[in-house]
Amino acid sequence: MPELPPEQVTPFVFSDPSGKRWPRLRLILLIGGVLFFVALVLFVQTLFVIPKMNVPFSLRQLKGQLRALQRENPAGRVSPASSLWQKFSATRQAAKKLAGAAPTPSPRPRKKAPDNEVRLAFYVNGDPYSYASLEQHVAQITHVCPEWMTVIDGMGNLQIDPDGRVSKLAANKGIALMPLLTNLVGDTWQPEAIENLAHGPAERQDRLIQKVLAVLRNAKAAGVVVDWQQIDTAYKKDLTAFIDKFADALHDDNKELWLCVQPGQELDYIDIDALSDNIDRFVAMLFDETSETDPPGPLASRSWFEGWLHVLLDGSDTRQWIIAIGSYGYD
Repeated sequence: MPELPPEQVTPFVFSDPSGKRWPRLRLILLIGGVLFFVALVLFVQTLFVIPKMNVPFSLRQLKGQLRALQRENPAGRVSPASSLWQKFSATRQAAKKLAGAAPTPSPRPRKKAPDNEVRLAFYVNGDPYSYASLEQHVAQITHVCPEWMTVIDGMGNLQIDPDGRVSKLAANKGIALMPLLTNLVGDTWQPEAIENLAHGPAERQDRLIQKVLAVLRNAKAAGVVVDWQQIDTAYKKDLTAFIDKFADALHDDNKELWLCVQPGQELDYIDIDALSDNIDRFVAMLFDETSETDPPGPLASRSWFEGWLHVLLDGSDTRQWIIAIGSYGYD
């Protein structure tokens, strides 16, 4: 077979007569391998970096003061949760001094707390163990508070889940029924629902109040226990006025409004001194000293319990207060 002239021969695609292509390929593979290795090391390193949470300046300042106190007195360790009652006490005393300099007359006479003894029991709705415990201790309590109502949005809509057994038991044993009204939907608190109601038009507030009154009338309840949490302190004035209006509507229907007080940072969103003129009872939830973000600790240490008890009752009508003790998990 005759050979073709060189100018008519098509070069092979991998042909490299000069020998330059392979060294360049090796160099590219080397650089790519180094870059891939560096990227892999950086990626693995990020998996072991502890995330940092940005906390408010006031909390950082408080932690700094606590560290300074621990350096001065290393034997007496003070937890942030235990010192919050001291901070709240100082803030409350300062507010009382300002109010004393320019007192504002109340539009109505102060409501006097009744003299009857109160032994309140919380009830977990639909829990057979909770109902068995209620039956066992029914002779020792005067009021029962079942989890029945939840505010689900800022339009005044309610999620209602009553337990007829509790109503019948309370009626048969002469126990006052005080359903619980929260803003807990599932396992998540909904502060926006309460904030929108407090800051929203009066029609939304009236819608919620009338729905709650309808539930209380149907259950022949003596009143309602309000437990709203994680509310922004910016709505403190609006929320105080809303709760005050809520209490007036219940009183017109011969029913009571009790308000749960949660010790800690969340206590700043309500004005206890202003509401004490119209609220029937305050329920101090003196348990859960440690939260999910705190190091492990007691349910309610003695110093924490006594500190908050002293602060909350200082200058208050003690007959107006109910002290809740965390005994769950032991009965």
